[in-house]
Amino acid sequence: MGRPERDTPFHLALGKRNYLFSAPHLLEWARSSTGVFHIKRLCLDVGYSQGTGFFCQLCRKENSANLDALCRRIVAGNNASKALFVQSIGDGYSEWLQHTPPGAISIKSVVGHLLMTGLTQHMTLSPIMWSLVHEIRISIAMPFIVWGVLKFPKAMVTLSLVLLVPGAIWPEAFSLTASSLTQSLLQTSIYIPIFVGGAFLAVYRDTLKTAIAKYPTVIVALMWAMGILLLEARWIIYDGLLFSHISSGVGAGLIILMAFASPGSSRFLDKPPLIWLGDISYPLYLTHFTVLIAVAKIGTLIGAPVWIVLPMVLAVSLLVADIFRRMVDSPVQNLNKMFSTKPRTA
Repeated sequence: MGRPERDTPFHLALGKRNYLFSAPHLLEWARSSTGVFHIKRLCLDVGYSQGTGFFCQLCRKENSANLDALCRRIVAGNNASKALFVQSIGDGYSEWLQHTPPGAISIKSVVGHLLMTGLTQHMTLSPIMWSLVHEIRISIAMPFIVWGVLKFPKAMVTLSLVLLVPGAIWPEAFSLTASSLTQSLLQTSIYIPIFVGGAFLAVYRDTLKTAIAKYPTVIVALMWAMGILLLEARWIIYDGLLFSHISSGVGAGLIILMAFASPGSSRFLDKPPLIWLGDISYPLYLTHFTVLIAVAKIGTLIGAPVWIVLPMVLAVSLLVADIFRRMVDSPVQNLNKMFSTKPRTA
């Protein structure tokens, strides 16, 4: 660990890099809730490396036993948090995981992160932002998409096909980040057809349920298998960008269709453990990478082998997702229902 290049309470050297706003430094880099509200909270630690920071110097100047004890506790807590969040991930893990933890924190990166620009320099705080940016943008337009499916279904199908054209002629449309806002918006456009497909499933769900209910069990099983195969076609069949994009979207649609339209599938999925997994699925998506990084770093610190760390990642991820659902996701959904419920007329 290098010494800070600037001994102020607002800088901390992490390795060979000087991080702005790192003393208090980032303890938790991303939290999100459902709906169109995207909540980001930064939990800040007041400690400073090796007791050389502003707060500890202030404690020493006071020459008070109580303040000295408080200073030692802050230094100990800071060292523990620094060991966890500044500690590099050891060998045995993928190179991608070792180089994915958050980059430098700055006002521009935080503002760009919150505004969801999709630009490369604004995607360093939370790795899930590469897809969340597009999901949140399209969710804002979702009422118009549903309206279009209701009023102009053929036109919406045509629009979806047109929006796939950039992906056919421009490979950068599938990049995880963008160098310009124009590129980022084009990346969003190729995901709109997936949301259009979801709107069709929702609008015509009763018709689809009536049709699927007549299918024999063998056909339903084959459709489940086809959905899973298409969803994972990138790894099984062909890794083409546009092909993978379309096949995964169609596969996901088939799985969702079978889940709600097939009576046998609905009965099988209507079990408390599976319902619970469905309830925490979105919180799990939002929090899993933070847990993965934290547990991997703890494993590195204590020298635990990867085969022990990986099951711990799964267990802790599920626990954190459930806590997040109870404390953030469910209250926000209840708040949304409260604002969206029409008042009763006398």
